[in-house]
Amino acid sequence: MELLESDSARPRQARYQAALRPDKLSLDSSLHRNFASTPPPAALDPTLSGFPVTLIRCPARGRTSPHRDGGVDVAEVTKSIFLIVSALFPIVNPIGGGPVFLALTREYTRESRKLLARRVSMNSFILLVASFAIGTHVLAFFGISLPVVQVGGGLIVISTGWTILRQSDDEEERPAVRQRVHNTDILRNAFYPLTLPITVGPGSIATAVTLGANEPRHLGVNLFPILAAVIGSAIIAVSIYLCYGFADRLAAVIGATGMNVILRLSSFLLVCIGVQIFWNGASALLKSSMHLVN
Repeated sequence: MELLESDSARPRQARYQAALRPDKLSLDSSLHRNFASTPPPAALDPTLSGFPVTLIRCPARGRTSPHRDGGVDVAEVTKSIFLIVSALFPIVNPIGGGPVFLALTREYTRESRKLLARRVSMNSFILLVASFAIGTHVLAFFGISLPVVQVGGGLIVISTGWTILRQSDDEEERPAVRQRVHNTDILRNAFYPLTLPITVGPGSIATAVTLGANEPRHLGVNLFPILAAVIGSAIIAVSIYLCYGFADRLAAVIGATGMNVILRLSSFLLVCIGVQIFWNGASALLKSSMHLVN
């Protein structure tokens, strides 16, 4: 038994002694130096890694990718801005609303009209952002649906357009008292009816509420759509101020007859828009009532 153990121990001892030879140590050291001096594959061929090692980010640790600027996806925010502007600008229609604004403020001076246009643009900006951000919550709190808002707002738009369509063209019949009224009295009409429903009507509010309802409800994710809504609403507000504040210069270029034609067409379109908004809400209510009956 002892002989077998000594025979089995000899190969191990021989291997240990062979590992401690100087030539073996020099061979192992040279191999180690050659391996340590060999550059990594990414340094030999940059195509093996695709990106430098320092630019690689781990999404699991919350680090930003090289395609984002400070964590903000610029492409998504830009896309949301274009979506908001393209959806709201045809409905707000500040170009077509300029003659209507001029017809309702014809008795005011140019400075008063610009002041009123600035206030209307500010009110429109606040109303659009509020409709986008908290419109669904406000309607849910009062138990009001979008079709009901469309029906009520459509009736107001029809009434406003019909009033402008039937007004007289005789300038002598217009009182000149408002030219001497203080600016605070002029701004009383800035919100109603100039901002709501002429500029930002139920159609614009319904569109803004719909766009806001389609966004995620988490605060961290929803900050970027709100930022896009603020920028898009600011663009709409600037266009409103330019079209309303300089409507008198447009009227001077076109002339009295051309401005009268544009005013009548705009008023008629305003009535048609009101009827369409009213019908959209009424048809939605009728469809819901038919489903309840069935």
